[in-house]
Amino acid sequence: LDARNRSVVASLGPVGGGAGGTPRHDGPDGSGGLSAFLKNTPIEINEAEVPIRFLRYGLAPDSAGAGRFRGGLATEMAFEIFTPETTVTARNRNRSVFASAGAAGGCAGGLSYFRTLRDGKRLEHGNRDVIHCQPGDVVEVRGPGAG
Repeated sequence: LDARNRSVVASLGPVGGGAGGTPRHDGPDGSGGLSAFLKNTPIEINEAEVPIRFLRYGLAPDSAGAGRFRGGLATEMAFEIFTPETTVTARNRNRSVFASAGAAGGCAGGLSYFRTLRDGKRLEHGNRDVIHCQPGDVVEVRGPGAG
């Protein structure tokens, strides 16, 4: 809430998955089919305008399916909440239950997740789109890695 007690809405940026590997090349990182056209907002702008602090935003290590030509790495972000009664939504997520398959002997990509770290406990949100947070919560979102 801002000083006039109104809601603040912010889009923190895409958290996409990787794209699949090919018979000749590794898959592109952090640029799955649903996120390739999206642009992110620099975290410095988000932190200046929204009461959060980024702990991590980038490519997720070891999220791609291994193989001669691996799948693309997923994108991940983690941020700490500072405002009471904050609502966070993570839309258009997939691959939180079934990983993207590998082909021609390649391995599957890593699963996506949406979770909160609160008071030393990890709360998994599965495929829920909307969660309610309190100050001190750390929200972690990761897209799927590709096969």
